Amino acid sequence: MGASVVDFSVGMQIDGGASPRTWHEDKAMVQARWNGATIADSDATILLEGNHYFPPDSVNYQFLQESAESTICPWKGTARYYTIRVNGALNPNAAWTYPDPTPEAERIRGHLAFWKGVDIG
Repeated sequence: MGASVVDFSVGMQIDGGASPRTWHEDKAMVQARWNGATIADSDATILLEGNHYFPPDSVNYQFLQESAESTICPWKGTARYYTIRVNGALNPNAAWTYPDPTPEAERIRGHLAFWKGVDIG
């Protein structure tokens, strides 16, 4: 990790056992790109479990459509998904957020992360 990264850990109990989580506040410029479009662009992402979580004000919501999909993470809470739409092409459920996270995951409230072929870098 470079000098632009700040590390911190969160300790919590899951199913009776300790489960520390390491977060990284990345101050380097990071973009999320898909199908030729920049979906998000920030120098203040949070790196958690291998995913960059982009602050809400860094996301181009014009490319996102809310999805009915949701999943539950035992320590972060309920994730809500978005389909990415660029130039008529769809990438279903390729972005997610935790709009109402658990107290342990409060730091990523409203931030968006991406997968399913979205280039992060």
